[in-house]
Amino acid sequence: MKWAYPFNAVKQDEAVTAQTYFTALSQAEDGFFPMGGNGLWHGGIHFGNGTAGTLDQQSGVRAIASGEVIAYRLNEKYPVATYPDKNNAMYSSGFVLIRHRLTMPRAPVAATAPTSTPAAASASPASAAQGAPAQGTGRSAAAQQPASAATSTPAQPAQPADETLTFFSLYMHLMDWAGYQAEDAKQDATPSNDGAKAADQGVQHMGYWQGSKKYRLVPGSNVNNKQEQPPKAIPAAAPSAANTANSDPLGAFIANGFKATAPTPAPTAAAASTPIDPETVYTGNGLAIRRNPLSKSAHAPNSDILGILPLGAEFTIARDADTPGWGYIGDVLKGKIYPPKAGDALDPSAKTGCVYYKGMKPLTVPAPLDQVVVLDKPFSVNAGDVVGYLGEFQRYREGQTIPPTAKRSQLHLEVFAGDEFAAFFQKSKQRAAQLSDAQKSVLVISKGAKLVSESQADTVLNKAVFLKPVANKSSGGWWALVQPMTVTVPAPSATAHRQTRAQPHSIETPDGTPVWVKRPLSGTTLAADSQTAAWSKYPLNVSNPTASTVGFETAIPRGLLDKRYFGAVDDAGKHWWSTEFANEKGQIDAGWVCESAHPGTEWVSPFAWPGFEIVDHTGISLVDQFKRFLLLKNEALEGEDLTEFAPAAASVNGSDLIVKLESAIDKQGDGNGKVTAGELRRAMTKPWLAWPISRLVVRFESEWGGDMSKWRSLENLLGTGRYVWETELGRIERLQFWKDIAQKKVEGFPRAAEVYHFHLIGLVDNFGANNFSSLDALIRSIGDVIAGGEGGYEAYNSGTRDVPGGVVGHSYIRNGPAGPVTQKTINEILATESMSGTNPMRMFATGKYQTTFPTLQAAKTSLGLSGDEKYDVDMQERVFKDFLFAKAGRGGLSDFVRNGAGSVDDAIYAASKEWASIAVPNSYPTNKRGVLSNGSMTYFQKEGAANMANNQSTSALRHLLESLH
Repeated sequence: MKWAYPFNAVKQDEAVTAQTYFTALSQAEDGFFPMGGNGLWHGGIHFGNGTAGTLDQQSGVRAIASGEVIAYRLNEKYPVATYPDKNNAMYSSGFVLIRHRLTMPRAPVAATAPTSTPAAASASPASAAQGAPAQGTGRSAAAQQPASAATSTPAQPAQPADETLTFFSLYMHLMDWAGYQAEDAKQDATPSNDGAKAADQGVQHMGYWQGSKKYRLVPGSNVNNKQEQPPKAIPAAAPSAANTANSDPLGAFIANGFKATAPTPAPTAAAASTPIDPETVYTGNGLAIRRNPLSKSAHAPNSDILGILPLGAEFTIARDADTPGWGYIGDVLKGKIYPPKAGDALDPSAKTGCVYYKGMKPLTVPAPLDQVVVLDKPFSVNAGDVVGYLGEFQRYREGQTIPPTAKRSQLHLEVFAGDEFAAFFQKSKQRAAQLSDAQKSVLVISKGAKLVSESQADTVLNKAVFLKPVANKSSGGWWALVQPMTVTVPAPSATAHRQTRAQPHSIETPDGTPVWVKRPLSGTTLAADSQTAAWSKYPLNVSNPTASTVGFETAIPRGLLDKRYFGAVDDAGKHWWSTEFANEKGQIDAGWVCESAHPGTEWVSPFAWPGFEIVDHTGISLVDQFKRFLLLKNEALEGEDLTEFAPAAASVNGSDLIVKLESAIDKQGDGNGKVTAGELRRAMTKPWLAWPISRLVVRFESEWGGDMSKWRSLENLLGTGRYVWETELGRIERLQFWKDIAQKKVEGFPRAAEVYHFHLIGLVDNFGANNFSSLDALIRSIGDVIAGGEGGYEAYNSGTRDVPGGVVGHSYIRNGPAGPVTQKTINEILATESMSGTNPMRMFATGKYQTTFPTLQAAKTSLGLSGDEKYDVDMQERVFKDFLFAKAGRGGLSDFVRNGAGSVDDAIYAASKEWASIAVPNSYPTNKRGVLSNGSMTYFQKEGAANMANNQSTSALRHLLESLH
């Protein structure tokens, strides 16, 4: 299942994470989860003017996950709430509701050999071909296989219905139809000459709207027909031969659609003097209107052109023609039809002629408006698709006595599920415990865990030695493994010719064993008295914890760790990440966490729902919540004793929701044990406080349904504000939609409005936006193992081209003279191919996976890249996952991992054909005819060379692959 955050960051180069949103929400005016500014329960979160500085809200709100639109409401114009004092506040009741389905991983089963039995062979053709779909999960595995595969591979049984959760995302207060029309007018006023951009200018009309569809002609919409012009008027005198000859027959042939043109007769004096009405002349590109569709048959004549629609014209299609992509015009809504030839009369049948409209983006004229539309056929959307734009929502304080104008955009976004969630939650957690390590992609750091500090150096280097980098150990983070070398320069030979300019080569002699030093020292020469600290073992070890203890549990997806946290790989191939954490006093500290064998940490599946807690708040009334709010704010009605509210406030304070909020944040607030919306807002700036709030799942009645009596019950607590409240009650009622959808018995939609509400950010953070799927995590792990014997992200070498002896000219395990690899574009790297290998600027094999010129060029082509993309960390990982992994051994490695095809040795052999660091399995052939591997040889054998592979990387890859099947 694909996921996305509803908005990108305003800074386009900034990676969007949960904390991006928490920081933005700390600037919001109101609408916090799970408590609003008025102290009442609130099931969603608000985006508006306060969050616009961080999030790109102008480009539309995006679907948070793949799913299908089941209902919507589009206002023709924003409704207006008119208060008794004639104050007017406009607001949007427009919304879109999307249904999603989340299916837990299948239960692991013991592997069994496939068998063929008479019973299996006699299965009915219909069931074998169709593959009955699993309830709520779409097509079955068999239905997605080619016919040949379906007959040879038994289909997996459908998962039980209780292993799929149906949930909904709601996008409330969307832009009205008048807003779309205004944006369309802006687009018409500023046309673009770029066809690709023109189609996406302004706001998009929503594909899920019901109503008639119209088409607008923009550049790039198959609009390449021009009106034929009459001959230019010339003097009545007889023309000369030079004037009548066609001076550009080839150009005329091309302009006439590669058809021969008849000689143009000399105009008569009468014709020459006949004026052409400028209003009837159209010379620009347009769309041809034909009598019938063009025939695909080479023997059939093309349909006559009846007229031409110019750019900017809008039209509807009355009916489709028999030929796909063609249709007959219903109405021309904007623009006029021009005759095929200027000055001719227009054929009346052009108004209902046939046009080729395939590929044109339809614009919907929505109908009906101002009412809930429940779609008979749900409309599919992908994660990240734009589903609407922020609308207007003014409170009483923004109201105006004059006709109101837009001033306060707002989106209310919430996610909820029905009563089946509680059982799904428990079963999902049980399933997660059964999954393999490869399916666990979220690192949980428990409260009480201790992260790791750098150990104290146990060695001092006090000689004038050269710190030579040790190959393939470039991922150590802040440290590098080096071999201290004593460098001597021999005296020139006594027999050397006096005129020679040859200098004797220096001799490097190892001085002791390799040690770890701070990375900037790698490749430098120390002074004799430098007293440089060094480590005989890698400086990070779980036996060296930080002084302080982790005070708040957190969970970090693997994808986010690799994107946002400084990482390192030790000499055993284990990953480390440097991260900040808060101790129990809320003080910030920093430390390193190891990917394995780190006490207090654990890898889990997202389906373990790490940190999530269910809270049932249904027994707490709105009246009691509001009394608590008044008591906290010390706001009483005239003559009213606030102490009368104390029992109600106490019952709310003792509720499970308030207790959990207090334990999460109040001790970091004002310490009074009384959580407020203000404290919720301030908590958003602190990751360790925002995280547990985002993991609360609260059951309460939705504000979009239920009886209005719960809202009317607040009236007696409002004093002089009652006159405002009466108007607000009308607005609340007009915003509701629950009954309209429930009575249609839409599949999966809860009949009752008491549902489980999720914090949008916690849900997306856990399941998707920065998370690897189990397969992604596995592929990344394989890449890390392989790269352990290849290099780091900044590694490159210049290759052997034109280098004497056929050896590599220059090799750099970190930044070389050409600069950081991650700051180069793919095209910049490829542009160095023509250089000699003696040139240190040539970047022959680059990055973590040592991609050579041919491989990088092939990846660029395969992935559809322009080449202007930087070959940074993300791009290097993308090239591996989406290209190299599938390419290795003609797909042998990928086939084993994805489908279990072949043996572990076959998979390793496939990897060895792509990466020299992976050893060819014992007795498998190398690329040198007749040479079989002894189990440690590289595939790329050369005459007279041992060419051993990296046994540590090979062993680690074997261990990982053996754990899969």
